[in-house]
Order: sequence, then C-alpha cells, then structure tokens
Amino acid sequence: MALFASTSSSQVPSGNYEVFISFRGSDVRFGFLSHLKNELRQKNIDVYVDDRLERGEEISLALVEAIERSMIALVIFSKDYASSKWCLEELVKIIECKEAGQQIVIPIFYDVDPSDVRHQRGTYEEALTHHEQKLKDNVQKLQIWKSVLEKTANLAGYHSSHFQEEYELVNAIVEGVLRKVERNDPIVPKSELIGFHQNFISVESLMEIESPEVRILGIWGPGGIGKTTLASTIFDKFSSKFQSHCFLQNVREESTKIGGLSPLYQKLLSELLDQKDHINMNRAVRRLKQKKVLIVLDDVDNPEQLKDLARKQPYLGRGSRVIATSRDKHALKSGGIHEKYIHEVKELNEEESLELFCTHAFNQSHPNMGYEELSKRTVAIAKGIPLALQVLGSHFYDRDEAYWESELRKVQNCPRQKIQDILKVSYDGLDPIDRNIFLDIAFFFCGTPKR
Repeated sequence: MALFASTSSSQVPSGNYEVFISFRGSDVRFGFLSHLKNELRQKNIDVYVDDRLERGEEISLALVEAIERSMIALVIFSKDYASSKWCLEELVKIIECKEAGQQIVIPIFYDVDPSDVRHQRGTYEEALTHHEQKLKDNVQKLQIWKSVLEKTANLAGYHSSHFQEEYELVNAIVEGVLRKVERNDPIVPKSELIGFHQNFISVESLMEIESPEVRILGIWGPGGIGKTTLASTIFDKFSSKFQSHCFLQNVREESTKIGGLSPLYQKLLSELLDQKDHINMNRAVRRLKQKKVLIVLDDVDNPEQLKDLARKQPYLGRGSRVIATSRDKHALKSGGIHEKYIHEVKELNEEESLELFCTHAFNQSHPNMGYEELSKRTVAIAKGIPLALQVLGSHFYDRDEAYWESELRKVQNCPRQKIQDILKVSYDGLDPIDRNIFLDIAFFFCGTPKR
C-alpha cells in the first residue's frame, strides 16, 4: 500500500522515541496537548510531536520513520481528528506498527465518545462522508481509514469524561506511559540482543535503583565487546527515574581532542543543570546536591578521568548513579570503583557467535545450506567479539563460496581493516613496554620474525 509521500522538508533526528503523539492541531495544540507534552518531558520521556502548524494531505517519510522508531503511540481522538487526512494516514501507519508487534497504542478520547469513533458517528461520520466524496476512485483507502479507527477505538485508553479536571487526565496518562516505558524491554536492534540479556540483568542488579546511596559502577571488557551498547541501553531504560542525566561519549578521545578534562566537566555540568551559559561552580555544586542524576562516562582509560568527572560524590544528590565503561579494569578500580560494582562483559560463546554472524551474513539465525563450514571458520576468527562478528558478517553478505574462500585466507592473516581500526584502540592504549611485550608474543605465535 503506497500511502505515504516521500517529500518533506522536516527531518527526524536519529534514534528512538518513547512516545509519538498523533493529534488534530486545531482541537488540542494550544491546550491539552501542550500540557501533556510538557508533563511527559518533565518525566524525561522522549516525545516526538509534529509541531508544524501547516500540514499537507499526505504524511511525510520523515514522520513515518518517527512512528516506526517509537515505543508507544498516543492517539488523541478529538472532534475533528477524522477531518484530517494526515491524521488518518498517521493512524494507518501506527496500527501497522502495532500489528507488527513493535508498538503499544493508547487512544485518548478527548471530548468525544469512544463509540462515535468506533462506529464513525457524529463528527467522524461527517468527516468520512466528506472524504468519500473526494475518494470516489479510491474506495479502498476509505475502508482502511474506517478499519483503523475501529481497531484503535477498541483498545484500552483514556476518556476525558472520566476525569473532573484536565490535569487529572494528563497525570493519569503520564503515569500509565511511565509504567509501560519502565516495563518494556530495552530497545536495541534484534541482532544486538544476542548474548545481551544476561549482561543487562547483571548491571541492572548492580544499579539497585531504589537505593538512596550514590553509587559508581564499572563496565569493562575488550574493544568491540558491547560495553557502550550495554551502557546506553541501561541509560535509556532508567533515565526517566532521574531528575537529570548525561551520557558523555568517547571520554578517552574527547579529553585528548579538546584539551583535557576541564571542558568535559563543563559539558557534564551544562547538561545536568540544563544551563548553556557560563556556569558558576559554587552555585552548580549547590544545585547538584539537590538532584538525583544519572551519568555515563563512556570509554574511560585513565583513573584521573573518573576522579575528576565522577568522584565528586559530595556534589551529587541522593540516589545518583555513575556508570563508567573501560577496556582497562585497573583504570576503573584505581578511579575508585569497588570491584563488586564492576561488571565484565564477556565474549559470546560459539552458539551465540554463530547466530550473530549469520544475522548479518544471511539475515537469519543460521547459515545457508552449503555455507555451514565456511561460517564456522569465519566465526572462529572473531573470537566471540560482537563487533568483529558484525563486521565480518556484513562483509560476506550475499557473496559466493569462491569469494568466501579467497577472503578467509586474507582475513586469517590480516583481519578486515574495519575490525583492525576499531580493535586496535586496545593496543594503542598500552604503554610502550607493554606494546613491545604484546608484539613479541604475537609474532611468536604467528611464527613470523619481528622486524
């Protein structure tokens, strides 16, 4: 069904949304919607709302992508909702996502009777009759609109007439959304969930989210093992439970690039305090003491980075959490993290490795017929490192056996450049003496003289 136009000047930011709101602007934009949107964002729920005042008749490709990336769709049925072709097209896509099992849909009946929506009576009947006159050559589209209206109106939702005050309706919706967001599984690509669940459960238990103490956790393992994916998923899952949050990416690289840790600390404070201009440090300290914050320091390689950016425990409010990821367990321990709060992300086992590789090489969980042995040989090279398995799988996608044999001979002696470039960071992080020891061992096992 080609229902959606692809031309639009609007751009949807990359990433996932927790809530997408479908609404008729003329009915609710400056009242109910503004209050609902504000309360959701106050709870750190990531909301997508199309704020353009003018809309065409066809939904844009950018909006389709926003719907697809959303965990929950709130559909505000108001009196004139069905008069908008745009709203009806949004609803078709929303129900399509729900039926594909990738979205929760919650209807909100704002000053309309659910039965009017379900059976297309009152203003809904008038709107569809008007559309029918213009769609004489496309009766199928009208039937699709009627079908999705009925399906959505049959879902459990919220009816404004059940609440005495509008703020009570808004609070009930926000609380319901929060429960669903917190209960929902982490939103990561299906392929990245392979071997992921147990790591997530372990870090979640270390978080002890209800404990009032300030706690600093560590996640460590070799490059490409999935530390950042794990930390970002924990961050997405629990950020709504904190008053402020900040994810500092590539701390090792950024501290070198921008001239030390001071600019990074300024950036951290700016995000936690939502303050873009000059920050008065004394005032910042007082404000932070009142806030429960979540901080992620990604790719730490030096204890000083933890001491300067995270060990400001007196500055953080009760219940705050700091998570640091690193390839170097010693850096985490020397930075002040107790060993019992450090989680090691381990390599995938043989079965998990094969499944992850096949997901990228064949778009399925097992090898194509005739590629079983080739796949096992390739998987053995990756040594259980998820990133290496993904890179190799993508490289061999849709290739014939002759190409596999040729490339395997190369890869066994010299890994694909992308794997080398990313995993080489672990080597670069060694001091000169350790590098020489590493090279001596590597050349010895390869049977190659060191030059």
